[in-house]
Amino acid sequence: MHGTRQSGLSTVALALALSVSLGAAAQSLDERLDDDAFLRGLVDLELRDVLEHYLRTHPPADQVQEAEFRIAAERLQVRHAGSDPAARRGTIDRIIELRQGLIDGHPDHPRRPIWQIDQAADLMLEVLRRDASGLTAVFGLPSDVQRERAARIAGDADTLLTEAAEGVHRIILELEARPGFRQDETLQEARRRIAREERDRRIPFLHGMATYVRAAVESVRDTQRSRWLEASARRLASLFDDVDPEVTRRARLFSGLALVELERYDEAAAALARVGPR
Repeated sequence: MHGTRQSGLSTVALALALSVSLGAAAQSLDERLDDDAFLRGLVDLELRDVLEHYLRTHPPADQVQEAEFRIAAERLQVRHAGSDPAARRGTIDRIIELRQGLIDGHPDHPRRPIWQIDQAADLMLEVLRRDASGLTAVFGLPSDVQRERAARIAGDADTLLTEAAEGVHRIILELEARPGFRQDETLQEARRRIAREERDRRIPFLHGMATYVRAAVESVRDTQRSRWLEASARRLASLFDDVDPEVTRRARLFSGLALVELERYDEAAAALARVGPR
């Protein structure tokens, strides 16, 4: 049954791949967002053959597209790295390096906010947890090196997400300002997708985690620490009933921990009550 479903998905995706043109120079903002979603879909469904065929038959139009194609291929490689930590680490490092080149080299690109969110996700969900040093820094007795490393990673993610939030807001306004927006379902869907997935889910989830880690490991004044904890609890509270159980679990955990630090114990207990094992 799984093989039949995978084969069917591959066929549909291949048909889409053959019908999509990626003339980046002439693309509108909504078309560029669609391309990004398409590549993500191939990676998420682990359609390796389809992705490889797509990359062979659609030569990159420019350096940005070439880097995005390489990132998509590397991202799929992460899925196949299995339990080999060294292979996974090397692939993630290549992705981060490629993406940072895009972020630094193309400050006005319409997809820059999405790259920044992706970069923050890899920093918080991949790099921070290496060798369990991120957990040690937050929950244990870290060395100075571990503490500094966690602070640097969370600080970088915080900066990326602050800029990304502004960029996503601009994208939404630009989509809404397009002629015929109210009658154009394609534009409306592009707006709904970026609002739902980026503004309302990924940014608050990652930003809430980043600000909590900063509050936990950085030596700052109590007022600054309290601001970070308040921001963390507020951002993550919006995800307590997310469709993804793992997002819900982490949101409740980190929000609850922030509320404990703020001595808001009843709220913390309510948040942590539904945090269980995976």
